[in-house]
Amino acid sequence: AARSPQDVEIHIQAHNKLVETLVASVNRYRDLVDSMPNILYVCEESGELTFVNRAWQQILGGDEAETLVGRNIEEFIHVEDLEQVLPMREISVPREVRVLESAGKYRWMRIHVSKRNGKQYQGLLIDVSETRKLEEMLRNSQRMEAIGRLSGWMAHEFNNLLTVILGGADRLLRATPQSSDDWQRDASRIHKAATQGAILTSQLLTFSSQQVMSYSVVNLADGIRESISLLEGLVASKRIRLHLLGFDDQDFVVRVDPNQLIQVVMNL
Repeated sequence: AARSPQDVEIHIQAHNKLVETLVASVNRYRDLVDSMPNILYVCEESGELTFVNRAWQQILGGDEAETLVGRNIEEFIHVEDLEQVLPMREISVPREVRVLESAGKYRWMRIHVSKRNGKQYQGLLIDVSETRKLEEMLRNSQRMEAIGRLSGWMAHEFNNLLTVILGGADRLLRATPQSSDDWQRDASRIHKAATQGAILTSQLLTFSSQQVMSYSVVNLADGIRESISLLEGLVASKRIRLHLLGFDDQDFVVRVDPNQLIQVVMNL
């Protein structure tokens, strides 16, 4: 039977209402997906992208998400990580892969993949690049702590040897007649070398945080001269000569740990 104009009007209004509701639902879904801080994408079994949310552009840069539709996910995964993603399959246990940025660099991301209806797959990429940097910083900190402990142990052991050497040098200086210039000179050299070694071990102990720094008021010029005297032997083999300029003011004093002052000059 033919519909009355009133029935047609009601049908059109119901249809329009349904379309408006559907459009509003799609927009809400899109807004929700685009507000996610992580990358969400949908692709075919071949890897061809059919949907990418806005987070892709925000994290990886490049063109708007819509322009990525039709491209293959393979283009953006580091060649060494492709076997973890392709052939396309579910990835229930998260894996970390390198994803290409628009700048040409790669960013570490954690990937989850789940299968949808048909032959489509939905993937989630979570940025873990900053986490990896923090982990590397932690590993470096742990290595430095281990080096500090090792240097502290070595400094203690070496300091024990220097104590014996200094004691022997002192006895030689006292026992050697003043007229024996060669013996006196050799004993003085041994004593000076052992004293410099003791300074270095003290610096190692300070570096390893096993020695409390001792502050005192010292003349900066004298401290730097002492540092230079230690450095001259290190750089002589490289044919480098050191000259101390601009430290003639004898009133220029600072409160500092003398060993730390020497370390500063050595670092420079």
